[in-house]
Amino acid sequence: MGTFNDWRPGTIALEDLRHDGVWSATVVLPTGTYEYMFVVDGERWVPDHLADRLVADDFGRENSVVIVRPVHR
Repeated sequence: MGTFNDWRPGTIALEDLRHDGVWSATVVLPTGTYEYMFVVDGERWVPDHLADRLVADDFGRENSVVIVRPVHR
């Protein structure tokens, strides 16, 4: 969850499509910069260390950042 869904838990479900322990979701977003975290087992907030970058939040944690760039055709 993240700034793209007002940090509302349960609105985007992750799936283990290949049954290999790798969970993912596809979220279509307009151009912009978004902060997000994963919520594990409904309670533990975890940043994505493969994110474009990490930024400190107001709660002493690090949020992951994804930058969505415009598509040029």
